[in-house]
Amino acid sequence: MGGCPRLVSDDDREFIIATATTGPVALGRRFTHWSLRKLIDDLSRNRATPDRLSAWGRPSPEAA
Repeated sequence: MGGCPRLVSDDDREFIIATATTGPVALGRRFTHWSLRKLIDDLSRNRATPDRLSAWGRPSPEAA
């Protein structure tokens, strides 16, 4: 089909969902609920590879 290619792979999607459905406390964070900002920050700082970051709305290292 036409249109833009997907930016988030199926593996990335599963990874994001798994992180989002795990309580932050279980991952060693000091808060009890995810906000979208905290979730993106956690994924980008602790679990994401640079190619994932650009797909999640953060600048890729090449763009810097």
